Amino acid sequence: MTRPTPTARSDIPGFSNTGAPEDEGQHLQNAYRTARQHGGPGRFGFDPAAHLTESSPLATRGAAERLFREWRPHWDLDKPWLLEKSPPNLVRTRFLQALFPGARFVVLMRHPAAVALATVKMAAGTPVPRLIEHWLACHERFEADRPHLEYALVVRYESFIAEPDALLLQVYDFLGVAPCRLQQDIDPHGNRRYLERWNAFLRDGCRPDCPFPACRRLGRARAARTPGTGKTKAASNPWDRGGRELRGADTPLLERACRAAAPRTRRPRGPPPQ
Repeated sequence: MTRPTPTARSDIPGFSNTGAPEDEGQHLQNAYRTARQHGGPGRFGFDPAAHLTESSPLATRGAAERLFREWRPHWDLDKPWLLEKSPPNLVRTRFLQALFPGARFVVLMRHPAAVALATVKMAAGTPVPRLIEHWLACHERFEADRPHLEYALVVRYESFIAEPDALLLQVYDFLGVAPCRLQQDIDPHGNRRYLERWNAFLRDGCRPDCPFPACRRLGRARAARTPGTGKTKAASNPWDRGGRELRGADTPLLERACRAAAPRTRRPRGPPPQ
């Protein structure tokens, strides 16, 4: 499994109280390089070396044994599923599948603007458009890798916070485990503060002296003219329309982001677990 299932279950143990940042398994092993070694949050996906597949020289039986040996102390091996949720798993699914045949990947997709704005504090100095490009780089890489995966399920964060019970039933069915009650309250407005900031960003741009070309394009398109009136109107939030339309910031970068993140109907890959 990879990148978080939306809630904790006692029969699907992840890492906890390890002392590692966010209890991520990438920091608890030495079989492959961490995101920090590829540039850090909001940057690792730009490094071609961060993308690992079954063809990687690291994809060996020895690496699998080493990785399991390093992770084993943090798992309850009596449980049917063992969870690891490091963000760079998104570009390493084929590699992890080669090391752990039969692994199931649950990928949580969130609006690229929300991810970018949440990442700003961990990627100081990186402009928001560059963080959106990183989101695209990682998710487009995953989509290219997805046909090679035996078991993969993509779920939208926005769907989860809107109807958590319904989405969790889908995840439980994919994993072949019995449903259980949600163990925590879910904020249905989990994206609100980020999308409010996003609308302000579309309106005002990043900063006047930003050297990043996509950010300068945003600055020039910070408000859309209403035809025939000479008035300006604030840019609207493209995600609310499922990425079908983009007003106020007509750039290829944002169009790609909205198109990539738009809701789509897709069946999970792989037959139901036995």
